[in-house]
Amino acid sequence: MNGPAKAAALIGQGQVQVNPLNMAPGVATVKSGRFRQHVLTRGTSGTRELATASRWPPKFGT
Repeated sequence: MNGPAKAAALIGQGQVQVNPLNMAPGVATVKSGRFRQHVLTRGTSGTRELATASRWPPKFGT
């Protein structure tokens, strides 16, 4: 890492190396004050129905 790149990284302006899925537990922890681990599930979670979404953009002509 060269001088300018290292300086940018030290002040939080360097290359992004985390995706939203990996960042979610950190944000949730800061908001709630306790650790929150994300959970990926299929189907339902206990008695709570999970959100669903339709395909976007919709397929036209079908």
